Amino acid sequence: MNKLIIGTRGSKLSLTQTNLIATQLQQIHPDLTITIEVISTKGDRILDLPLSKVGDKGLFVKEIEQALLDGHIDLAVHSAKDLPSHLPDQLTLAAFPARTAAQDVLIMPADTQPNEKHHHLYDVLAPHTRVGTSSLRRTSQLLAVRPDLRISTMRGNIDTRLRKLAQGEHDAIVLAAAGLARLGLGQMDCEVSEFTLDHTRFRAYFIPNEIMLPAVGQGALAIETRADDHSTIALVRSIDDAQTRMCVLAERAFLRRIGGGCQLPNAAYAEFRAGQLAIQGLIASLDGQTILRAEVTSAGQMTTQTPESLGDQLGQQLLSHPLAQFTTLISHATQIKPKSAQPLHGKRIVITRPEERTDAFAQKLTDFGAEVIRYPVIAYAALQDTSNFDAAMRAMINGDYDWVAVTSVQSVRCMAAWLRQNRTALPALRIAAVGEATAHECRELLNVASVLVPEHHDAAHLAIAMSSLPTGDLATTQPSRNGLIGSRILLLNADIARPTLQHQLQRNGAMVDRVVAYHTIPNPQKPSATLSHALLNGDIAAITFTSGSTVRSFIQQVGPVSSNVAKNTKMVCIGPMTAQIAMENGITDPIVADTTTDDGMVEALIQTLMS
Repeated sequence: MNKLIIGTRGSKLSLTQTNLIATQLQQIHPDLTITIEVISTKGDRILDLPLSKVGDKGLFVKEIEQALLDGHIDLAVHSAKDLPSHLPDQLTLAAFPARTAAQDVLIMPADTQPNEKHHHLYDVLAPHTRVGTSSLRRTSQLLAVRPDLRISTMRGNIDTRLRKLAQGEHDAIVLAAAGLARLGLGQMDCEVSEFTLDHTRFRAYFIPNEIMLPAVGQGALAIETRADDHSTIALVRSIDDAQTRMCVLAERAFLRRIGGGCQLPNAAYAEFRAGQLAIQGLIASLDGQTILRAEVTSAGQMTTQTPESLGDQLGQQLLSHPLAQFTTLISHATQIKPKSAQPLHGKRIVITRPEERTDAFAQKLTDFGAEVIRYPVIAYAALQDTSNFDAAMRAMINGDYDWVAVTSVQSVRCMAAWLRQNRTALPALRIAAVGEATAHECRELLNVASVLVPEHHDAAHLAIAMSSLPTGDLATTQPSRNGLIGSRILLLNADIARPTLQHQLQRNGAMVDRVVAYHTIPNPQKPSATLSHALLNGDIAAITFTSGSTVRSFIQQVGPVSSNVAKNTKMVCIGPMTAQIAMENGITDPIVADTTTDDGMVEALIQTLMS
């Protein structure tokens, strides 16, 4: 076997870890040719909700595992802590390379003065410090030590989290030591260290296990293969570390026994002491008031069954504790409002946006009690002829443009995919995005700090914002009538996008290359019997539209009878342009969200349906 395709997520850390594994394999097998395939997972796409609200650990691996099962890749490199406790029957964890530091670190800007001279979590944080994390495990253990702390939700890759800390969104954050180490940030062999990122200096405090136990598998990498792919298994076993394997298997057995994931605070850490395997574990309530913690150690001769039996024993010991009534623990953690307090309870709401953009919006509606009907009326299709797009991207890399303007999340994803495939980075240039969702994707996928977003999220206002920005500083917004004269702008959007932004930028003196990044096509699926029946019976409370193309495709696809009925249903549009197209298609009095975001849509739905 001399060719290997490795699948991985596309974050900087995931790619760093995958390249580390590829290097180790090639050092042992110099004739091996390795290709890295980047695969987007649901967990990567939903970044505005805590994991506990959108699912379990499988959010970060499902698509990668499907690629394995389909034979598109030969193996996958995962952070072991991202893996669910049960794997598909056809897959196996073939190797665990040597583990890096498993613990967490507390990070603050280096110019923050510690509350005390001592460098311990107990006293280094000032009273009521805002600590950023979306981990229930970290939240419960932080509050157990310091109940005065204010926990603030935080998701995103390491660079994004550090950037948010530098911008003052949090006073401190908690990250895994291993991730920082693999990215060359901080020193994991000392209690306190400092590092610099984007000209900001940070201080990292190593958190000992006595204060915060790590997540199951934290600090370890896991290599997953097909269970019957014996040649690949034999190849990757050459970098397997026996002690890491036994420790992680023990921790995963603990997780299986307690039935845990992202929904209930839990932690475990196994290590070898004097030749014996010891594992600590805990389960907790979210508020930190109930912490059940125990440890077991192997005795006698180790066998292949020892790690998993030990983890299972620890889990059973904690479950047997008199306070381990999961109904009690979960009642602290879930904080679910009674149905009577949910403003959208019982309301059936239709989402028409593309399937890959639906999850976060659907979850927001569900949190308010709505019954969501997913009916994606459009889909995205890749370009068959990529020559124009390739040429534009190469010109961008060569410095031919001053600006890149993007009008959709999908445009950013196409751009990021091209950069990954061509193993190159975005050059220094200005980025303008039509709305916050698109800007968020730029920061996450393109790893840029500054993105220009207009106050009103539409093409016309984006052109005004770009024209008003003087040459120099993106943070400056003093008017300048000639801000774009002579500028070269690459505008990336869909084939069906209106030329509004292009024409406005050209009128303001810019030279604009408008390039199609992807196709928007009608979704071939037909409306389900449930949707058609609900429309005809008046059981739909509202239909949501996030673009003009969703309006046009919905009217076309539901058929004339349902279409006429639907026009009398509450129609909520994300912005004035979408509402205008709705009116052009016979929809009277569409409701327009005050802000062109998912949250704006939710607020408009609540105001409309509760009135």
